[in-house]
Amino acid sequence: MKPTSEKYTEEHRSPRPPQRLPLGLLIVAALLIIISLYAERVSRNWVPDADKKVKAAASQVSEQTFKDLGIAATASINDAHAQTEYAQALISRNNFFAAMLPAERAVAVAPSSSDAHLMLALIYSTVGYRERAISAYREALKNAMPESRLMVMQKLGEYLQSTGDTSGAQTIFMAARNAYPGSPGPIMSLASIYLDSGKASDALALLDPICTDPKTAAVGALYLNGKACQSLGKTTRAAELLRAAISRQSDFSDAYHTLGSILCNQARQQEGIPLLENAVKLNPNSGAIMYSLASAYFNDVTRQDHLSLARTTFEATLDRDPQNEWAHYYYGLTLEQQSNFAAAIREYERTLEINPDFDSALYRKAAVLTQLGKRDEAKACYALFDKRSKHEITSVHDKRRNNSIVDTAEEHYRRGMALMQKGDRDAARDDFKIALQREPGNAAARRALQGVGGL
Repeated sequence: MKPTSEKYTEEHRSPRPPQRLPLGLLIVAALLIIISLYAERVSRNWVPDADKKVKAAASQVSEQTFKDLGIAATASINDAHAQTEYAQALISRNNFFAAMLPAERAVAVAPSSSDAHLMLALIYSTVGYRERAISAYREALKNAMPESRLMVMQKLGEYLQSTGDTSGAQTIFMAARNAYPGSPGPIMSLASIYLDSGKASDALALLDPICTDPKTAAVGALYLNGKACQSLGKTTRAAELLRAAISRQSDFSDAYHTLGSILCNQARQQEGIPLLENAVKLNPNSGAIMYSLASAYFNDVTRQDHLSLARTTFEATLDRDPQNEWAHYYYGLTLEQQSNFAAAIREYERTLEINPDFDSALYRKAAVLTQLGKRDEAKACYALFDKRSKHEITSVHDKRRNNSIVDTAEEHYRRGMALMQKGDRDAARDDFKIALQREPGNAAARRALQGVGGL
């Protein structure tokens, strides 16, 4: 399908629990963290030279401990504990390939250890050994104690889902749900799969029963329920759930992102933009969140500096995600409205390089060429656009096709006005938005969009 309109989007990743290491290592890690925090707190009252010496000493201790673990593992090849500790130390340094050998030795020495298999599965999955990772996860599950079986099932299901085996993941999560009916984890994982496959109603059916009390429901469930409601157009309920999630977890960037997107899509930028700005602060490396904020700035015409804000934020988006065709397109629109016409053409051409079927970019390129007086080039672009847009714009509903129109600003504006006369304000709003994408200076479409609350 060719891009014709765009709403703010948000990158959804269902919350993944961290990989779980054996209790002994967690205790040691906790103690090291406490000691380091205390050292840091105390060192603020010391001269910088002394502070450096303390940190250097701590680093030397850590390095010596690491060397000792390596020596012990080499000297005791048949000691599962020594192999496990050394593998864990290597993992903590992100040396996953080096960690494979001691982890494999630990499994060979202690084949009935679920923890050993689970650690090996973590290593294999990180370095891309898919079949070995799945085999190790299944061995971990086979040998897991009752109290840890759910955790291993979750990790296996998540890994299958992350590698594209949605059906296998769904089978694991359904088995986990049946075995542990009171646990929200499998329910949230299944709901996530349903959302990713466009089955928001199925996700809602799973999530509603565990979200009756926002004060006690799992925060992840509140978020996913909000996403399901958003997909189904139940934006008021979605906002309630997302606000509840934020009140329970104030650093939940995805929840800020989704709520901010909903509000901005309702032309409530004054409420939505601060939420998106907060999401960026919490997750500054996310291209999707940055894109949503840039789009919100672009559309917030109440700000005198909205174009300069949009420009810098679209640039930040593309630094993070240079393949984002929509970011290139709207960056081009921003540059065009700032009269940076050559740069705008550059962005429209880049959009078309990424997606040759992005007809809106072709149309805008032709319009800018016309403004620059390059009529022959513009004529060629318009001719190509007309050729490609003569096909019907259709939407399919139960195998019946709606009436079609040509993909131009004027035709979208006319269809929007016709939909307004029928009372379908939401559909009209979409057409007015597309009209402005085709021709940002179309005053009639802008006035009409303002009239239906789209600006």
